[in-house]
Amino acid sequence: MLDQVDAVVYDIQDLGVRYYTFISTMIYALEECARHKKELIILDRYNPLGGRVEGNCLKPGFESFIGAYPLCMRYGLTVGELALMVNAEKNLGCRLTVIPCEGWNRHTMHPQTGHVWVMPSPGMPRYETALVYAGTCLFEGTNISEGRGTAAPFEIIGAPFIDAGKLVKHMTEKKLPGVLFSPAYFTPYFSKFKGEACQGIHIHVTDSQVFRSTVCGLELLDAIKTIYEDRFAFLDPYEGSTRRMEDLLFGSDQLTEKTASKEELLAGFESDAKAFSERKKAYHLYE
Repeated sequence: MLDQVDAVVYDIQDLGVRYYTFISTMIYALEECARHKKELIILDRYNPLGGRVEGNCLKPGFESFIGAYPLCMRYGLTVGELALMVNAEKNLGCRLTVIPCEGWNRHTMHPQTGHVWVMPSPGMPRYETALVYAGTCLFEGTNISEGRGTAAPFEIIGAPFIDAGKLVKHMTEKKLPGVLFSPAYFTPYFSKFKGEACQGIHIHVTDSQVFRSTVCGLELLDAIKTIYEDRFAFLDPYEGSTRRMEDLLFGSDQLTEKTASKEELLAGFESDAKAFSERKKAYHLYE
């Protein structure tokens, strides 16, 4: 395919979350353009989640299409900046041209841009979905519904065996900043538990500046594992992989193998985010 072109143009809106796989496609294109000595031109877009970094960094050996590069769960770069990072850190030598977007800075999140939200994919219908996604996407690797098949994917989490009131009470008592929880009663029209009545929790972000999606997601996962220990399960290895989907999402097997406590995982989130925040500064195109 590349023999017949002079350059490849990448023009796709990203979310700034490691497992939103448009960036995996970009990284693969970057590698192939380098190998075939073709130019890659990226029409950059703003990161709707701003420049904040959250969560752990993917560990060596856990790379996949779900997580193609050692990034934090919420990595605080535009796709153009990410391409510059990958090209430099992997020493690819790709002829890379990034056309910057205009009028954006690292402190600007989607609502401050004045733009309407246009779905970048069917599972991301609202900006509020993107706010929680970095944490609640972890449920895709479990037998708990991540809300696919409802009007609020990733904002609604649940299963037929969950007691909504009990779970909401448990999470409310944690007093996580910038978020409220309400009971959810839903019947997915596709995906997990299609056609089955489920109960669970609806996540409402009240202050995006202090809300930490990765912390919320891990706390909710830990709560459901603890309350429903006999019913909760991680899914089997992903599509022929030797790794479970949860390991590919989380970027390590610390969750599934229980090699770290929740407190240790949260401490890891802090240290990884701090280190990655420093690492990425060399590739910033926006202040």
